[in-house]
Amino acid sequence: MRDTVAQFAKSATEGPATAVSVSAVTTWFNISYLLDKIPDSIGKLAALIGIFLSLVLIYSHIRLGRIKYKNLLLEIKIKEEKLKECHKEIIEQKEAE
Repeated sequence: MRDTVAQFAKSATEGPATAVSVSAVTTWFNISYLLDKIPDSIGKLAALIGIFLSLVLIYSHIRLGRIKYKNLLLEIKIKEEKLKECHKEIIEQKEAE
């Protein structure tokens, strides 16, 4: 029984859902803390908009990086196929001679 409880606790604390929840709660508390430090004259809405725009920029850069990486992998695959075709042609030419 004790091992089962220990395994359940370990799986619950190491799971990706737990990581996402802890990250979201921590981020929310940090944003709340920072917003309390901002004077009302500056405007908390402006701060939230800035945070949102920063997150959008971070997401778009990560997405662009993934797209470039996939394109690079595709180009490598295409060039490898062309290289294989060239090798086959060279071997066929040598065999024909």
